[in-house]
Amino acid sequence: MANDLSRRIGGLFRRRSPRPGAAPGQRGFALPTYEAGGYDAPDAPEQLRQIALTGANWIQLNPTWYQRDPAAQVIRPTSMTATDEGVTRMTSLAHAQGLKVLLKPHVDLDDESDRALIDPPDPEGWFAAYTDFITHYARVAAYGADAFAIGTELAGTAGDRDRWLADPRFADVPTARLISKDYAAQRRTLMDPAQALPWDKIPSYGSLAGDTVYVAAVDREGNAASLVHSVYGSFGASVVAGRTGVVLQNRSAYFSLDPKHPNRLEPGKVPLHTLIASLAFKGDKLWAVLGCMGADGQPQIHLQTYIAMIDHGRDIQQALETPRFLSGRFAIGEARDTLHIEGRFPSKTVEELKRRGHLVHQWPDWHEYAGHAHGITIDPASGMLIGGSDPRSDGAAIGY
Repeated sequence: MANDLSRRIGGLFRRRSPRPGAAPGQRGFALPTYEAGGYDAPDAPEQLRQIALTGANWIQLNPTWYQRDPAAQVIRPTSMTATDEGVTRMTSLAHAQGLKVLLKPHVDLDDESDRALIDPPDPEGWFAAYTDFITHYARVAAYGADAFAIGTELAGTAGDRDRWLADPRFADVPTARLISKDYAAQRRTLMDPAQALPWDKIPSYGSLAGDTVYVAAVDREGNAASLVHSVYGSFGASVVAGRTGVVLQNRSAYFSLDPKHPNRLEPGKVPLHTLIASLAFKGDKLWAVLGCMGADGQPQIHLQTYIAMIDHGRDIQQALETPRFLSGRFAIGEARDTLHIEGRFPSKTVEELKRRGHLVHQWPDWHEYAGHAHGITIDPASGMLIGGSDPRSDGAAIGY
């Protein structure tokens, strides 16, 4: 048991390095263990002293609970779960060396296969068991941990878009459940306001520039159109429709080749795609027409723009000019948990995000990779139209 921790720490010295782009001073080591006495090693004080000498300022402890198989609804500690006493001991020893402690418990499978295989038939029941797991370690964290991070890191339960989204004519998409307040409350338990989580939930493919156009239109009778046109890749499918000069798109690249996936490739089927052209209503009256380009950032841009109008009372133009942030990879070679943020955010905000562990990449004050959004709002009482155009783009708001 004592050798488990020593082996893992020794391996860390050989291969562990700070995360690329990490904030200055934010260097640490993850110390997982898969033995009940894994955190009881007698040489732990010396090993932690050696970690501190590397310039690190934190360690991460990862006690693990298990479930029998991917469909099991029960999550429980086993003989491979580090004792709570061992976790609190390591916390005290780390503090003695000037190291902070992040407690980040995990859930794994009994046979040590990939946790991404977890796919409970009753997600609500599974999350109820997971809540007990979270509550247990929240109490343990109260005995001195400097941060407590939770997150299933399980594709089967967390990847809502990539798991469920498919052509509804071919797949049963549980829309009502996914947009319910109860499910939102379950998802909210995965968020830690004090520490960034390696959620890796928003993959992105390709450039944001040059291949997507959004058009919003409202006429005097109140008819509205919200239209996104995109060829996806730089030249789409590289196929022209006859002699029209129209280049066909290649959104079929989003299909899955897994025959069991809802978004699997099938004849006559619409693939998952990132295009969002929205119409918003207040009661039964049209209130806003909004859309953008921005690859997998589109839902984030929509959310931030609607929040600016609904929660902060901004008009459409003010909302479009609000500084933006986008999470995910938007260029080849970037880390997939990068937080891109425009330069107009206060420096204190940026520094606090870095302190919490976010991998922050600052864009200029106005950056086209933050997306090109446009929209029109309609006053439900007077019918007055107000148009807004994104200053990051070459678009325009025109009334006639």
